[in-house]
Amino acid sequence: MRSQLTPYEETYLDWLMGHLDRDLIQTHRTASALANQSDMWAMQAAAEANSINRPAEAVEYLRLVPTESVMRVQWPPYWKHLIASYYMLGDHRRELKAIRAARRLFPQNYDFVQEEIRAVAAMDRMNELRRLIDQSYAFPGTGTGSPGGAIRAAAIELRANGHLEEAASLFEEALSWYQNQPSEEQDLYRSSIALTHYWADHRDEARQLYLRLHEEDPLNAVNIRRLGCLAARDGDADEAHRYFETLETLEVPADSRGDLFHHQAAIAASLVANRNLPWPCYAGLFRLVMNSVPDYSPTLTSIRYGTSPPSRSGSGRRGRP
Repeated sequence: MRSQLTPYEETYLDWLMGHLDRDLIQTHRTASALANQSDMWAMQAAAEANSINRPAEAVEYLRLVPTESVMRVQWPPYWKHLIASYYMLGDHRRELKAIRAARRLFPQNYDFVQEEIRAVAAMDRMNELRRLIDQSYAFPGTGTGSPGGAIRAAAIELRANGHLEEAASLFEEALSWYQNQPSEEQDLYRSSIALTHYWADHRDEARQLYLRLHEEDPLNAVNIRRLGCLAARDGDADEAHRYFETLETLEVPADSRGDLFHHQAAIAASLVANRNLPWPCYAGLFRLVMNSVPDYSPTLTSIRYGTSPPSRSGSGRRGRP
């Protein structure tokens, strides 16, 4: 059959097969080979590059898309890929420039409001951050973001830069926003409230909320991951290992196993980051994940260097379980 395909069709088939097999290296290789074929393929190549932690390469692919292309002027995902690339590179100046270009093109999209708040926080621009947060409360736009999520993202950045008191204040502000939403909408925000407690390092509150969510949806891998990471933060290696093994036994489609490895890696990274635990407490999980997750996984950065929050400090910005 392959003998009847054109070179383009054969490469496209390899890309599809890579996605079916969850082979990020193959999807990256094939999308890169097609990047010059169209603006869509240039964007896809950028997405694949980001997925294997090659943001500088992603930026180069996105530069192939002409300024007047419909992909730039009418499709927000172009800008989201570019913003993510600069964020991964830690180039917040260019990141903020891209965000503001996106806001001009999509003035009603709240997602870019949230990105701007997060980027300004990453640059430690406190006065500007306060102004943007205040404006966000009355923003009438659409999108998946919310003032609560935007404030939480800013708090995470401030804490990463060592502004612990300011971060704690913003976490409380985010929680207050969620709690002040109409009672009929509270169920919509339960996961967001749990996540805010998680990032604020309110371990008891986060654990209680995630336990309830886990009881209601025992197959939700994200909730299991959070509970495992919380156990690791508390130094309970046995409990963390139990959640790690729960992920191992979840029955999911074969093409979703990679997602489970990612969640397991987050638990292992949190154990590694807990300097109070002796090596034997997490050595087995560490070796299992390192042998199971392909070496191109960005998750391994957090495992190898122990950059799992909330213990991270300095300029290291990746690896968030």
